[in-house]
Amino acid sequence: MDLGYDSRVVFGQHGRYGIGHAWVEYFADSPCYLVAPQLCFLGASLPQLSTLHYHPKFSVAWNDEKLSYYQHTDFEISANLIQVARLLPEYLAVWGLFWMRNAWRIPARLWRSSVRIWRGFRLRKAKS
Repeated sequence: MDLGYDSRVVFGQHGRYGIGHAWVEYFADSPCYLVAPQLCFLGASLPQLSTLHYHPKFSVAWNDEKLSYYQHTDFEISANLIQVARLLPEYLAVWGLFWMRNAWRIPARLWRSSVRIWRGFRLRKAKS
C-alpha cells in the first residue's frame, strides 16, 4: 500500500486439506501477484502452478480513503494439458532448486527429533 500498489489482504483456504489461511495480493500493471510470507524461502517468485492451491473466500482493500470488502466465489480450474505443460518448467525450477538447497536438512531434523523423543522416553521411565 505504501509502495503505491493496489493490494488486498485475502482470507481463504490453502493446501491439500483446505485449512484456513491468509495472504496478500497486489496488482501491478494488471497481473495479480500473490505474497505468502511463509514461502519467503522460495525467493521472489512463487510458481504459477502453486497458486492453484489458494482458494480465496473474502478480502479487504484500503485505498487511503475507505475500506472495500470483497466476497469471492469458488471457481473451477479448467487448465488443459498444454497449459499445465507450459507452467511445469517454472514449477520444477523453483521447487527443484529449493529441494536441492534443503534436502540435506531432512536427516539432521530426523536425528534431532528422534534424540528428543528418546530423551523424553528415558526421562519418563526414570521418573516412574
